[in-house]
Amino acid sequence: MAKQEEGELPMLCATCALLLFCSLSAYAKPTNLVKRSDDSTLGDLKNVVQQQSAVIQQQSAVIQTIQTKMTAMENQMAKLQQRVVFTAYFQHEGGTKIDIGQSSPIPFQDTSINLGNGYDPHSGVFTAPVSGVYFFTLHIKAEESSKEIIEVGIEKSGTILTVATIYGDHFSTDHSSASVTTQVKVGEKVFVRHTYGGTSLDKWKETSFTGILLYPD
Repeated sequence: MAKQEEGELPMLCATCALLLFCSLSAYAKPTNLVKRSDDSTLGDLKNVVQQQSAVIQQQSAVIQTIQTKMTAMENQMAKLQQRVVFTAYFQHEGGTKIDIGQSSPIPFQDTSINLGNGYDPHSGVFTAPVSGVYFFTLHIKAEESSKEIIEVGIEKSGTILTVATIYGDHFSTDHSSASVTTQVKVGEKVFVRHTYGGTSLDKWKETSFTGILLYPD
């Protein structure tokens, strides 16, 4: 009986050891699986965060581009809404004729309209408040008894753009007009000056100087 117990004891110990090993192995295996699952989840999260960061950067760039375009459009709209137009003529008081002399510019003292306040009636000079394409026109009327040739021009930055000429004989009219379309930069000055011949003009509104902003830059 004692011998039988001595034979069974090592077998029992071996069985217990085997069971303990299996238990430890079973316990360790799920732990490794959980760890791999956590690593995979963290990797997926990192990928998602990186993708979202890339999308956010792209969207930020698109938003910045849209804002830049909107600002440019707003500035352009503001320019389009800025109206510039004037018409100036001589004061009628103090007689029917005026000696414009040979100095420049010729001051047209009265205005019927001066939107944008670009024209100065004291100096006779138009200073462009905004860059753009402008249309200018000049009308002159000579004194009825005048037989002189009279030439008056529109000047910009030292250059005569166009002239109106009255020839002063009974074969021609005592009126003349000249018009020009030109690019004018902000701050540039445009005015009318005597260029040739006589200097006596009629003071009625038939002698006038007009400028209109057609469209801004």
